[in-house]
Amino acid sequence: MLQERINQTFHVEEIGDMKHVARFRLFADNYQFYINATNLVTSPQEIFGAVMNMTEADSERGWVRTNSTITLFTVEDCNDHRIDVFIGKEYDGHGNAQRVLVHSLNLSRGKLHIFCGTDDFNTEIQVPSGVYSIYTRVFNIGKGTDDFIEDDQQFLAHDDIERYEIVLIPGSIEKEGVIFGAEKFRDLKISTQEN
Repeated sequence: MLQERINQTFHVEEIGDMKHVARFRLFADNYQFYINATNLVTSPQEIFGAVMNMTEADSERGWVRTNSTITLFTVEDCNDHRIDVFIGKEYDGHGNAQRVLVHSLNLSRGKLHIFCGTDDFNTEIQVPSGVYSIYTRVFNIGKGTDDFIEDDQQFLAHDDIERYEIVLIPGSIEKEGVIFGAEKFRDLKISTQEN
């Protein structure tokens, strides 16, 4: 089992109406970050194998996965992103997201980790154990701030930068991948240049 350094943990005792659980800053080195079910990890290959064996088609769609880990690719050049985590009994829609993806993860130990592969920073969301549909809503693709913002609270107050909302809903889904917005990742980059 891999040992992870947890920098912050958020607890959810029971699931009801949609609830905002966490907001944090994540540096997505190499334009990617990971959403991981730690209970399924037996080796580094289980986390990073999909990235290490990625095809051109994988790169074009903007995500890869193993049994335990969803890897999402980002666009904004400074690689700093705001992540918001929500949980509820029912998915509450796409809002004004530009792209929405969905995947299933078995959280049999009730722990979801969100991290960047090269960073020690790791956020853990503790939830009731079970299988979850993990929706990822993407906003403001490719947009950053003009200047680096040192203060986390100031950075997290920005709604106008590339940011991600991760929504956990109990139960699994049949088809994984993009459910709203551009299917191919390169189309997202083209659309951000036109905005």
